[in-house]
Amino acid sequence: MVTHPAHAFHAHVPALVPPVVACVGDPFYKITSEALLVTQQLVKVGIKPATSCRFSPTPFPSSPPSSARTSEP
Repeated sequence: MVTHPAHAFHAHVPALVPPVVACVGDPFYKITSEALLVTQQLVKVGIKPATSCRFSPTPFPSSPPSSARTSEP
């Protein structure tokens, strides 16, 4: 991941993240440590600006859902 440009990974992030996150919770420490290293690299790739890609590193909506909003009595 270090030798390739960030935009080369942006299209593949949705396919890469779920198995890496699953490996972070693995009971074997070696698998977990490798998954954390990959996560670190994915974060580095995700925060670099992608000028020619529509990838957005923000997984959450900008406003809370209507059920989370509270109204004052």
